[in-house]
Order: sequence, then structure tokens, then C-alpha cells
Amino acid sequence: MVEETTFLKQDFKQKENTLLADFLNMKSLKETVEDRLVKQDQSLQTVHMLCRPRPLYNDLNKVAIGYKNPLCLTRAKQAQPALYNGHEILKYNHAPAKVHNTEDTLEIAEITRKKMNAKMTDPECVTHKVKIAPHDYSKENLLATFTPQKQ
Repeated sequence: MVEETTFLKQDFKQKENTLLADFLNMKSLKETVEDRLVKQDQSLQTVHMLCRPRPLYNDLNKVAIGYKNPLCLTRAKQAQPALYNGHEILKYNHAPAKVHNTEDTLEIAEITRKKMNAKMTDPECVTHKVKIAPHDYSKENLLATFTPQKQ
């Protein structure tokens, strides 16, 4: 247990030293670039564009998404290529995936419809003449079609 803690402390110190060295190197690089830019009469904001970007994630922790059997992966790609390749969505012949209504979604829709109807018969809504109804999208769809003026 003691050996493990000493090993972890040493490992932590090594990582800390490497990160500090990287930080100092970046700081000195930034100062040299700033000096060059000031000599060339450029703004200091371009310094951040010239410095190399730091990775946001560790490459060692990458995990691949896929199937153990490559045949299953090829079949899945053939069935729904848009899930595996984003460029498929942009193609003109792309058909969106079908969404099948399960019993749960149909049941939830029916329950919400019943709640809306019950709310309409609520005495407070009746006295204030509040109308609760699902939105009619057909009116908005008619507005979405653009018809140019004819002269």
C-alpha cells in the first residue's frame, strides 16, 4: 500500500512537472510571437490564432463505437446510413427514418388529449373563456410557402 502511494505521488509529480514545462514553453513562445507581431505592427489578438491548439480530450481514453462482428456493422450501415455518415443527410435523395409509434407513445398522446378535454370543462376555464386546443400547424404551413408578386 505504501509503495503504491509513493508510486502515485511520483507519477503525479512527473505529470505536474511536464505540464508546468509545457506551460512555460507556451508562455515563452507567446512572448516571442508577441514581440514579432509588435515589431510587424499587428494586433496582439492574432497571437492566440498562431499558438498551437491544445487538445480538449485525451487520446488514450477514446472508445470506438461499433459491433464485434463487422457484418452486423455493414448491415446496420445499409439499413440506416444517415446514422453512421452525416453526409447522407445532405443528399437530395435522403429519406428520413420512419418513426414507429409504439403503444406507449400512443397511450401518452391519448392521456394528454384526455387531460386537455378535462381542462376545458374546468369551471375556472369556463368562466374566463379559456380555449385550450392543440396548435393548428396548417395555417403556419400556408404562410411558409412564398408566392412572389405578379406585376
